Amino acid sequence: MPLVSAAGGGAVLDVSSFSLADFETTEDSSYDLQFDIVELLSSDAEVEVQVELSSLDGTQFAALSQNLTVSADSTLAVQFALTSLPYGYTNVDVEILGEVGSPNSTQAITVSRTLHRLQPADISLASSGQILLSGLTSEGLSTGNVSIHDGDYLRTEVAVINDGDFSWTGTLSQSLNVQSVSENQTTSDLTVDAQSSLIVFFTSTLQLVEGSASLELALNDTGDGDSSDESRSLTFVVSPPPLPLMTLTFSSDMGELTAGDT
Repeated sequence: MPLVSAAGGGAVLDVSSFSLADFETTEDSSYDLQFDIVELLSSDAEVEVQVELSSLDGTQFAALSQNLTVSADSTLAVQFALTSLPYGYTNVDVEILGEVGSPNSTQAITVSRTLHRLQPADISLASSGQILLSGLTSEGLSTGNVSIHDGDYLRTEVAVINDGDFSWTGTLSQSLNVQSVSENQTTSDLTVDAQSSLIVFFTSTLQLVEGSASLELALNDTGDGDSSDESRSLTFVVSPPPLPLMTLTFSSDMGELTAGDT
C-alpha cells in the first residue's frame, strides 16, 4: 500500500476581510467583528482564534476565543461579538494559534486595530467658583478694581464645556437682578467643538447698586440627559462707591503782591 503522510494544515487571516478599520468610530457599546481565515497547505487546520480587548495603557478587560477547524483549501468566515465597550479607545488584538501557515503580504497571523467609542453629547457650564465677575465703567472699560462697586456695570465670564465627541450648538442666557430690577440677555447661537470649551462674555447695561445682587446663567436644552450642570445661580456683593481721589494744586502770584495787600 502507498505511504500516507499526516501533515497539519496552515491557516492565516485574510487582512482584507477584517471588518474593523484602525481608529474606526462607533456610537454603540457593541461591535460585530468579522474576518476570514484561509487554509494554505491543502490539509485541515486546527486553530484557536483569540481576541483580546484592552485600554490604551495596555490593561486587558476582555478576552474571547474560538476553537475552529479550517477545511483544506477553504476559507472560513469568523465572527466575534464585542460587547460592553467603554467610551474612548479600545485596542482590539486578534491572533491565530495552532496549525498556522506562512502569511504573504495580504495575510497575517496577528492583527491589531483601535476602536473608538464616541462619547455622547455632554454639555455643562463651569462651576460657580470658576465664573469670573468684574466691574466695568460706563465706557465699557475695566475699572481695575478687585471688587465690584456701586456705579459699575457687570462683566460676566463663563466657560461652556463640551466633554462629548460631537460638536454642540445652542444659546446661553443671563438674568441679572439688582435691587428688584432685572436685565435678561441671551447670546446668539454658540458652537462648541467636541472635547473643547468656549469662553462666553456678558456685559450688562444695568448699573449696579450697593448691596446684594444675583445672577442666573442657563444653557438652552442641550439634550444630553443631564440638566443639573447646565445652569448656575450666583449671589454677589456690590461694594459702596469707591472713595474719590482728591488732588490739590497750589499756584502763587507772589511777584505781583505788595506787602500789606489782601
